[in-house]
Amino acid sequence: MPSHQKLDQSLPIYFNVQEVAERLRKSKRWLEGVLAEDKRRRPSEQLFQFHLRHGRTKVWTPEALTKLQAAVARESEPGGALAGSPRSTVMASGTFTEPSGLADAQSALEKVLGFKSPLSPRTPQSKSAGASKAKSSLKCRETGRRGLTLVSPQQTS
Repeated sequence: MPSHQKLDQSLPIYFNVQEVAERLRKSKRWLEGVLAEDKRRRPSEQLFQFHLRHGRTKVWTPEALTKLQAAVARESEPGGALAGSPRSTVMASGTFTEPSGLADAQSALEKVLGFKSPLSPRTPQSKSAGASKAKSSLKCRETGRRGLTLVSPQQTS
């Protein structure tokens, strides 16, 4: 049974996120995103916060739903918060719209490639010193399709 239907005439009507999204003809995910983005604004600049909370659940009264519908319609007009702003310079179609983005990246790459480490490179150990460390107490034995199997020295005798 949808949550907005009354069981008792004394109970108020509430709409959940899914029902509100359907009435706005938008997805639940879109509505949650708009509300989350709007929540990041200062309280005096918030445009879509008409819901109530029952615990963590957001619910709308019929009056709050009407206000939200009006706000979405108003902010979808050109220049509104939902209209899409041409002043966004972060990313557009996967490319930087700022002309300095590529130059900054190339400059940073050149700095990294030109970096000389103050540490001297390691000198290789003598063959006799490294030979004892390189030997392992485990040996490998072929096992057909499975590849190699590790065998302890006790199993080879």
